[in-house]
Amino acid sequence: MQRSRLYAYFAALCLWNIGLLNISAKADTLTLTVDANHPGPALSPLQHGVFFEEINHAGDGGLYAEKIQNRAFTNGIVAWTPWTKNGAVVHLNLLPTSNPQSAAHYLEVRVERGAANGDAWGGVANTGYWGIGTHKGETFRGQIVVKLSSKLVGPLVVALRAADGTVLAEHRFTKLAASGNDQTLEYLFRSPKEDAHAFLTITTQAPATFDLRFVSLFPTDTFDHQTNGLRADLAQMVADLKPSFVRFPGGCFVEGDILAHRFRWRGSIGPLMDRTPTDDLWGYQCDNGLGYLEYLEWCEEMHAEPIFVINCGMSHKQNVPLDQLQPYIQSALDAIEYANGPVTSKWGAQRAKDGHPAPFHLQYIEVGNEDGFDDYDARFAMFYDAIKARYPYIKLIADTRVNSRPADLVDDHYYASTLFFVRQAAALDNYPRNATPVYIGEFAVTRGAGHGNLNAALGEAYFMTAIERNSDVIKMASYAPLFANVNNMVWNPDAILFDSLHAYGTPSYWAQWMFSRNRGDVVLPTTVEEPPSSNEALDRGGIGVATWATSAEFTDLKVTQGDKVLWTLNSPGAFPLTPQTGQWTIADGTARQTDLGTNLRAVGGDPSWTDYTFSLRARKLGGKEGFLIMFHVRDQDNWYWWNVGGWGNTHDNIEEIVGGASTELAYNVPNHIETGRWYDLRVQVQGNRVRCYLDNKLEYDIRLPNLPTLGVVTTREDKTGDVIIKMVNLKGESRDVHIRLNGVGQVAPDGSAWVMTASSPNAENSFVNPHAVVPIEHPVRNISDQFTYTCPPWSIVILRLHTHLPTTAEQR
Repeated sequence: MQRSRLYAYFAALCLWNIGLLNISAKADTLTLTVDANHPGPALSPLQHGVFFEEINHAGDGGLYAEKIQNRAFTNGIVAWTPWTKNGAVVHLNLLPTSNPQSAAHYLEVRVERGAANGDAWGGVANTGYWGIGTHKGETFRGQIVVKLSSKLVGPLVVALRAADGTVLAEHRFTKLAASGNDQTLEYLFRSPKEDAHAFLTITTQAPATFDLRFVSLFPTDTFDHQTNGLRADLAQMVADLKPSFVRFPGGCFVEGDILAHRFRWRGSIGPLMDRTPTDDLWGYQCDNGLGYLEYLEWCEEMHAEPIFVINCGMSHKQNVPLDQLQPYIQSALDAIEYANGPVTSKWGAQRAKDGHPAPFHLQYIEVGNEDGFDDYDARFAMFYDAIKARYPYIKLIADTRVNSRPADLVDDHYYASTLFFVRQAAALDNYPRNATPVYIGEFAVTRGAGHGNLNAALGEAYFMTAIERNSDVIKMASYAPLFANVNNMVWNPDAILFDSLHAYGTPSYWAQWMFSRNRGDVVLPTTVEEPPSSNEALDRGGIGVATWATSAEFTDLKVTQGDKVLWTLNSPGAFPLTPQTGQWTIADGTARQTDLGTNLRAVGGDPSWTDYTFSLRARKLGGKEGFLIMFHVRDQDNWYWWNVGGWGNTHDNIEEIVGGASTELAYNVPNHIETGRWYDLRVQVQGNRVRCYLDNKLEYDIRLPNLPTLGVVTTREDKTGDVIIKMVNLKGESRDVHIRLNGVGQVAPDGSAWVMTASSPNAENSFVNPHAVVPIEHPVRNISDQFTYTCPPWSIVILRLHTHLPTTAEQR
């Protein structure tokens, strides 16, 4: 997950929301041409995967099937409360275990009769994670580790109770001997009905005292029938994506708010009741029952490549000095040995002892998470040298572009608006082919997304067409976050939402499902001839001035339209220049900004203006850069600006800012802004044409790019010969697409289409209607090497065309 200190500019707003584009209701026809004669790059075999982070109770209280919260009492008495009957009084007290290094405790439960003279019973109750969900007929396997210092008066009763307290199932342990040692008790339950808020009680007859060391309750039907397993429905939804890899266990979870709270893999293996918990920076403690071994086993069960993210000595608030980094490097080396080492090695032997003698063949390690700042480059070099020396086959993923060592991949993260992803798709098309290959480890539309709507899925799917088109450099990608328990959603939106009983996929989940299950093996070059779309919603807006790590002043601000003066700083009418960020003084016809922070703006003017000239004078007072001249300002997250003396005061460019995220639109012009000198600046906008003048000299004359509204990628599947055309229609109208297939040979007349659409881009799924927005398969008839297909409004379409196209090897 992104954090504000690194990715504030990704606080995106999907003001665009597609359907608000003022698009004509008349359908237009596009021409899509597939060139199978000149196949492009092979699709990366790891293209589509998943990223799991312990956030939103994704693991504990979610994917990890354990029903009992705080089962080893590592988090005090959280989730445990006294339970009494017939006037009993219960006292709870935490006691240390015999292992001073362990975070676990005994929970001493002392049951007294109180004022009752009769049959008083008491003990403790655990409500699990917002209730223990039980389906009718579901069976559970339970375990209790208890110590009895004296014999109980009556039996020890373990009961599964409905939300109203009635008993669903129970087991009575009788004739338990008093002992100073732990006793392990096991039992089976079968629930006679469905209940979302059941709870577990452990009680006995007063007077009595018993010490609980560990309490566990698992459904017997876990994913792949593992004893310490995963919740079957959630794990199956992930398996249905057919992920090529799983990146785990985070995310910020790996780093921790402070280093003491980072994920430590060694503490996440071995006996469950002795595992070291992690105080998750997302606001809860997890017991690491879903630990390093279980993550590796999960990947193995799905035939997915594991990608283990390691801590590189950096947390949100603390960094380990470079000269103290060796223990972190050793931890990484030991983790690789645990996964891959022979059973004769120290950690390979531990893996075998833990029940998995065969190696996992771990191939990928990511060094840190979103840590690409400060001395990260030097840290990466230290991990690189140590890991490559011992395990040269391990591929290392960097958090940012590094210079010290040749990273195998670099991990980019994007959280932004739908429009940002449309623009970013073009940026992927222009990614340098000799640069470090990319893993897009986290991406999602996060604004204008509701709780996961079709609009978000459309933006992500459009972006994925570019990911596949550019699979020679974009090797892997994964949506984020994967899971959210609806009772603890600290991040929105997410792919899969669930409660104690049910789960559903958001449209974003289904977009991933559609792409991952219809990949293909090689990209077929595809061109789209699309009628120019109106940029009306983008080619208008107000004006503004801004600074970046610079103090400056601006004067003689004026907006004209021909000979007509629309606005001046002294006579702004209803649209005065208004500071948004920074320390501004606006007086006597001058706007002065004195803070040295970044992205400090003041904006004004009518957001409906078109075809105007914005002129002003500017002077740098101090700092690192120059000026930012804003135009077509639509709101606080969406505008264009002419960046004069940007990038460390080295050059100029024009940038489009959508949802706070910027894209460069022009070529770099070398420039250096002098402190204390006045500069004359002028921006002329007419339609989508923008001209920028510096000291009356034309510096830029560009046209703002049209907004593409159909995202396309075509691949070919070697096994079947199928040509797979993925189309994403961003318009709120049907689109006739005339498809030309060149070089595909004979085409079968019948094919199929997976289509996901809805009557509104704001449509969402829910527990009440989990299939409101899901892909539906349709037959496609009368296919030939030239045919027309109609894409529904706001739709993701995947066409499968059956051909006799030769394989890539045969063609080449």
